[in-house]
Amino acid sequence: HIVMQIDIILEPDLSPAQVTELAVAAENYGFRTLWHSNYHQNPDAFVALVPAALATSKIRLGILAVSPYEMHPLKIANATQTLNEISNGRTVVAIGGGGSVMGAIGRKMDPKANHMLRSVREAVDIVTAVTSGKLVMNYAGQEFQLSRPLRNGWAKAGRPGVFTCATGPKMLHL
Repeated sequence: HIVMQIDIILEPDLSPAQVTELAVAAENYGFRTLWHSNYHQNPDAFVALVPAALATSKIRLGILAVSPYEMHPLKIANATQTLNEISNGRTVVAIGGGGSVMGAIGRKMDPKANHMLRSVREAVDIVTAVTSGKLVMNYAGQEFQLSRPLRNGWAKAGRPGVFTCATGPKMLHL
């Protein structure tokens, strides 16, 4: 018995109804994951996947990619964990540097990508820690900090998958 390990990446300009229709079809064909592209000028990918989460039961649902420059890692963790609860443990998120969002918010690209690398690494650390179900006392990164104890005690569906997105050699090294 061969298990198909194929994912689909959707463009971000689809309506939630279209995303849901494609998610149901992808699940019926046995695809592993349906990724919703996340761009700042399109509908919110987390919200757009909610109807798909309710209409499916097996296919993983992913957000590709979220930048810590557009959403603080604590909120990435919260949104990811919330969608994971709605989907009964089928959510994955990919965190990337967010080149297009950086331009949109007027932040200059770091030619050596040091800040971007640090931001993505710290975002992955925070999202992984916060969605672990364990008590997080604090986080003292160079780019991001958490100063209060927290635990997502409301989350029952398990830990969502957390990935990084990379296009260059430094990010691939993460």
